[in-house]
Amino acid sequence: MDHTALNEGLTLLAISLLVVWVLKRIKLPPILGYLFVGVLVGPYSLGWLPEGEHIKTLAEIGVVFLLFMVGLEFSLSRLIAMRATVFGLGSCQVVISTLSGGFIAWLTGIEWQAALVVGGALALSSTAIVACTPSAPCGPTSLIV
Repeated sequence: MDHTALNEGLTLLAISLLVVWVLKRIKLPPILGYLFVGVLVGPYSLGWLPEGEHIKTLAEIGVVFLLFMVGLEFSLSRLIAMRATVFGLGSCQVVISTLSGGFIAWLTGIEWQAALVVGGALALSSTAIVACTPSAPCGPTSLIV
């Protein structure tokens, strides 16, 4: 009997628990720990978990849980209260990321129109605003994707 999927899941769980515990001690959101562990132990960094169908399935489940967590924490009243931060700084971050990513792509020889599209794709794939206030301290609710 092959227990590869179980072993991979338990490995991810054990490392995630350790990393999240450390991040909670330094008052950072646990979701950063989950993302960090996924990048760290995956097949393209340390390679502790090989590329395979089990890992793809775990990654898809992780994305579903991430979206579920964001959906649980979404509050329209909080979004309205933070509209300057979300729409002002968020828009600035998207524009700066798009232009800088597009410029780097243009330097590699891509035409400027295509480079702008590449920069936009990079900007939208990395857009996150972390807003911590005295009334809403850093935690899982701090991450707005």
